[in-house]
Amino acid sequence: MRSANLKSIALDLLAGLIALFVVLVWLHVSRNNDLQRIALITAALFLLAGVLRAADMSQNPALKALVIGLGGIVPVAIMRVTRFAFTEYGYVPFFVAFSLLMAAAGAAMRHFLARGQTWSACLTALLSLTGAILAAVMLVPVLVANWSSKAINLPVSAFSLDTPDGKTVTSADLRGRVVVLAFWATWCTPCRQELPDLQKAYEHYKDDPKATFYAVGGPWEGDTIEKESAFAARLNLGLPLAFDSHGAWKMLGVRGFPALVILDGNGHVRLFHNGYDASERLARQVTTEVGVLEGKRN
Repeated sequence: MRSANLKSIALDLLAGLIALFVVLVWLHVSRNNDLQRIALITAALFLLAGVLRAADMSQNPALKALVIGLGGIVPVAIMRVTRFAFTEYGYVPFFVAFSLLMAAAGAAMRHFLARGQTWSACLTALLSLTGAILAAVMLVPVLVANWSSKAINLPVSAFSLDTPDGKTVTSADLRGRVVVLAFWATWCTPCRQELPDLQKAYEHYKDDPKATFYAVGGPWEGDTIEKESAFAARLNLGLPLAFDSHGAWKMLGVRGFPALVILDGNGHVRLFHNGYDASERLARQVTTEVGVLEGKRN
């Protein structure tokens, strides 16, 4: 009996581990930072794991869900602590919540089906999947925006940027305008995903003399202004380019890529945005923030 229980626990843990493995494979293949999709894929996989592993009617569905969830949660926690993966935003809390709740829903569905309560099983599936979709669509974008953005009001030291045509733009030149600086690198996958969103915001303001946008590269890991210009051309980006040859990133507090800095007309940093997630609707956020700093609504 004890051997059978241990075997069941081991299989439950393995089910959770396999569900996590599929999520990691999807992340690797898609190379797409999108917490909405991660949440939905996690929900579907752990719902399925709960259904498949809850055949024994004598076992408590909640306990079964906990063990299945731990099969994924423990490795995720280890990867988070070691900074191997799941280091950005609130991926870990979402993974924990979705894996446990959906595994419990799956286990409950299996128990209802085993008792012949088909309608109860269908209702459980409908409610759990609807809840997961609503959370992903309505809650995730708001939370990711809050996690990644920081509203501040800080003056910065003088800085300068070089442009591809050989000119130098200084912070003094930018006074009186709202300035959006997107720090990026050619080897940064999230940067390549973020730039098209910033392009949308730029298109909204490209004819506005009170707003200035720059995609700012730099001499990071072999990047040059020529390499970045060619890379931007391949992406069909119309964003104005600049190159940080003088350490502007230090003045503005940039510590990683991608990083977005928005300054007001007085040269104060008003918004700092770190990282990129496709679910956060960055183009809308930047468009709105620039409009607010210009004193108008968009």
